[in-house]
Amino acid sequence: MGENWRRFIQTFELYLMAIAADSKSDKQRIAIFLTVAGQEALEIYNTFTFTDEEKDKYDSVRAKFEAYCKPKINETYEKFVFRMRMQKTDELFDNWLTDITNLTKNCHFGTLRDSLIRDQIVIGTNDPTVQGRLLREAELDLPKAIQICKAAETASKQLKLLQSTSDKHVDFVNQKNTTFRAGALPRPAYRNGTYRGRGQIQVGARQIKLQVGEST
Repeated sequence: MGENWRRFIQTFELYLMAIAADSKSDKQRIAIFLTVAGQEALEIYNTFTFTDEEKDKYDSVRAKFEAYCKPKINETYEKFVFRMRMQKTDELFDNWLTDITNLTKNCHFGTLRDSLIRDQIVIGTNDPTVQGRLLREAELDLPKAIQICKAAETASKQLKLLQSTSDKHVDFVNQKNTTFRAGALPRPAYRNGTYRGRGQIQVGARQIKLQVGEST
């Protein structure tokens, strides 16, 4: 429920901006909110009690819904989930970075947030070579760690593309230049110095087609 609320209120407040709702009264914004949120939200709203100071205030209604929808956060658990989130095999760095960044929202890291994300990148990267490079940086901060990881990922993709192109070229050349090696053809059938078969033989630079009964 907490995640659904977060997404709804973010989308709704963007909608209020789009319709210039700042110029509208609190009562009008509450009416818009309850209309957009739907019948179930209206029924929840009817269970709330407001002080005289809170009554008909949009911010108060928003706060009541937030308290109702957002469960109490277990900070220890949230930090555990963050620490256990390693980069998966073949997972793109940007996708992983977005996920671990989102996981910090309920961890209350405060001013340590960027340094802890940096540490998680060092610990959780799926590339040992990149991990070694990060550990060698004496003045490693989050932007630098991100730059190193993205550069390594791009270089890896380019190398794989070059290798794939090279392999295809080699296969093509091998197919074009395939020749029969000595002994690959059946031995010609000779009897009394006469070739008894049909096919071709190589004599120096010339290729000679023989019919049954012809001599070389």
